[in-house]
Amino acid sequence: MRNLIQQTLLCVVFITLGAGCAKNEFEITYKMNHDVATDLSQFEMDDHLLSQDANGNKLDKKNLGILLFMEAPGSTSQCSGSMVGNRLLLTAGHCASSYVRKYGCAGNLAFRNLTYGAGGQPNISNCRRLVYASPVKDESYVNSATQDIALFELENAMTDSPFLISRDGFKENEVVSPLVFQPDHYSRKVTFEALKCKTPPALLSQFFPSAISNMLFFSECDKYVDHGNSGGAVLGADGKVNSVVSMFQLNKITRIRNRSGFSNLACINANLVGTEKNPACL
Repeated sequence: MRNLIQQTLLCVVFITLGAGCAKNEFEITYKMNHDVATDLSQFEMDDHLLSQDANGNKLDKKNLGILLFMEAPGSTSQCSGSMVGNRLLLTAGHCASSYVRKYGCAGNLAFRNLTYGAGGQPNISNCRRLVYASPVKDESYVNSATQDIALFELENAMTDSPFLISRDGFKENEVVSPLVFQPDHYSRKVTFEALKCKTPPALLSQFFPSAISNMLFFSECDKYVDHGNSGGAVLGADGKVNSVVSMFQLNKITRIRNRSGFSNLACINANLVGTEKNPACL
């Protein structure tokens, strides 16, 4: 069981580059008395900030939520996630922990959306299988050649109108909207938000080398992504998911977050979401 100091060291890596992963490193390290689905039902969900995205597109709350997964026996982490099929959950690749990859997601990962069913019970589904996860070498994800995507098949259908996927890449001066949860690191309360970022006018700038790179970094955001935001869907102006929240970067001097990193769905190396990889990807 890892303590909080160890978790921070594992999550904030490549200090000279100021990079850090965006999953919630403030893990629940108490001994679990229930499976992950039961434990997830005890979270307090606040979605009052989440009625539409940054472009004014109305959001279906069946498609948005939080996943809880095992990092090790007795230790769990949380990530944001979104539905891109009736049972198909999209999140970040590093949210598919080594434990889940080794022992399978069944019983080790569950997803809860922002709706409630009969008797006011939260809508939660256990995971059936890991469909795809980007290979993980470390948690830095600091270059444009890296992908950070995971897809899980859930046991239950969570939505009848999932998000659509865009494989077109990003446009200059486009407003994109990361949909993420902000955890309270000292309780089980999570607040969902639609953030706002804008692509730079010059797609060949230092931190935005190509509209079709695997990993893209945004500096013009109303709020930079943080721990727990990993796996959140990033919507383009058309309301389609074009990328996934992956990481943040820190200013090398001030150590303050100053860039958000998104894994580009245009460049997934497999036809997993009903459309082909963009042939112009690096």
